[in-house]
Amino acid sequence: MKTVQLNTLYFANENTGWGAGIDGVIVQTTDGGNTWIEQKDSRHSLNNIYFVNAKTGWAVGFNGILKTTNAGIDWGYQNVINEILWGIYFTDENTGWSVGQYGTIYKTTNSGGSIEIIPHEYILSQNYPNPFNPVTNIKFQVPKDQFLKLTVFDVLGREVTTLVNE
Repeated sequence: MKTVQLNTLYFANENTGWGAGIDGVIVQTTDGGNTWIEQKDSRHSLNNIYFVNAKTGWAVGFNGILKTTNAGIDWGYQNVINEILWGIYFTDENTGWSVGQYGTIYKTTNSGGSIEIIPHEYILSQNYPNPFNPVTNIKFQVPKDQFLKLTVFDVLGREVTTLVNE
């Protein structure tokens, strides 16, 4: 095996483990690290790797999320995210999180098939178009599931309508 620079290691047990790193290299050992076999070279650096069992795992880095379901024999891009991903963790084969370079937290509940962004702060964006007549859009985010009431007021402070009350 050529010399590679690894950024992360993950061992499913004392013998079976994977490493990922620079140039998208993924390597695997089945003898406790005595020998390593290169599995993938995606040309996009990988920062973290995680397996929920000896067959199913994910790797993240500069070009999104890679997934394997056959112990790393095959890896495929699951999602391409326009942000460097630094970490990934799954509690089971469906539920997992990844963190991006700007602190963005991504969550999946269907094995990475779709990803939602978990906001870490309250955000209420400017409505658009502005000025509007008769329709506008308002984007908002809250950091956790909770009761939310979003009310629109006119310039005199009178309540116009309640958009969300749940």
